Amino acid sequence: MKQMTFEAATMQLALKRIRDELGEDASILGTSRTANGVQVIVGIDEPESVQTATPMQQPARPRPESRPRFEQQREARDAEPAFAQSQPDYSQHRAEQVRRHQESLQQSRQPAQARWQSAPDSGPNGSVRATRPAGSQTALQSANAQSDVLREMQQQIVRLTEWMQLGSQRPEQRHPLAVKLSDMGFSTDYTDTMLKSALATSQTGASLSLEHLMKHIAGTIPTADFKVDQASGVYVFVGASGTGKTTTIAKLAALLAKAGRAGEVGILSVDRYRVGAAEQLRAYGRLMKITVDVVRPDESLGDALQRFSNKQLVLVDTAGLSSADPNAKAQFNELYQLEQSSAHVHTVLAVSAAQHSKIVKSTYHYYSQLRPKVLMVTKVDEAAELGEVIELAVHNNLPIAYYADGQSIINHLHKATGPSLIKQAYHRSRQLKAGDPMGRQNAI
Repeated sequence: MKQMTFEAATMQLALKRIRDELGEDASILGTSRTANGVQVIVGIDEPESVQTATPMQQPARPRPESRPRFEQQREARDAEPAFAQSQPDYSQHRAEQVRRHQESLQQSRQPAQARWQSAPDSGPNGSVRATRPAGSQTALQSANAQSDVLREMQQQIVRLTEWMQLGSQRPEQRHPLAVKLSDMGFSTDYTDTMLKSALATSQTGASLSLEHLMKHIAGTIPTADFKVDQASGVYVFVGASGTGKTTTIAKLAALLAKAGRAGEVGILSVDRYRVGAAEQLRAYGRLMKITVDVVRPDESLGDALQRFSNKQLVLVDTAGLSSADPNAKAQFNELYQLEQSSAHVHTVLAVSAAQHSKIVKSTYHYYSQLRPKVLMVTKVDEAAELGEVIELAVHNNLPIAYYADGQSIINHLHKATGPSLIKQAYHRSRQLKAGDPMGRQNAI
């Protein structure tokens, strides 16, 4: 058997080097810590063609096509499909080597302890006392240090195996946590990315927990430090038809009225096409004592805003027109010119969590030229999944400011945070599985 020594900064890097250079046939003979990291001693059987020959016989030269067995095995393994490679076997093989090495360390430690207990020595009164042999303490400390390294190796092997399994399993063999993220509406690519990054940041050394994964995802969700009760300027709400822009504006107006800012706020409707849209806002305005007006057919949006020059904050409600509508282009151009004309004009994109993912994505791409500042997520209570909306915010770095989960003007608008959004996503997936899509069950 040929022995080789590998040094690396971490045990994970050492194992990777051993596997890449020697394949699966290498056996770990010993480990120790060094000033620069860890040192691993491995052994591997030499091919028969290079063993020592007798004086009368020269060693036979290996034929050009003969190569070490571990190279042939590695090439055969690389030629297999990704899902056919046996990652669990690699983990079991390494775990068995670690177990055997731990047993040998324990056996070598027991004789030292026995010698220490059996060595007699006379005390002051002639009594016999145990004497520790010279160097036994150092040997035990070395054995304990090696056991710590082996435990670290086991933890690294478990985490490395989980990492490799993510890309090699069939859909029906996916990680249990990947199934939970899929139930929340997250795509396969996003799920695998989150699982791998969560595994890389896990400190447990064991299997990844749902709690750690959800906390990791929550930390990646962009949210806006947007407080409407302290806001100023012009905020233009855009989105597809049926998103709930008008209701969301009314909910924000209620927050402003509660904060004592009713006299500082104005609401302007640009929806000249939907019957009753302006009257709904006027009803809300009268209730909350907030000024509400409508853009006249013969004036521009800029001219209409002049009537609110004495207001610190103006909320603008637009019509949700499809791109095929002949009035859509005129409204879009008017909004684009307004957004370009002043730094005090901000676009707010409203998306419904209950809408199909293709509608949500097309809505974002249509209004992306208006450079939305924040995202409002509506109708969370009607959604089956929230993963697609969360992915939209993450991929486009568009912070979520508020989310709405009901029709109540006063109670159903909430400040968005990463933990609250991922909890809502998990809660909705559980309700759907339990056959309770409207959320009649208690929240988790």
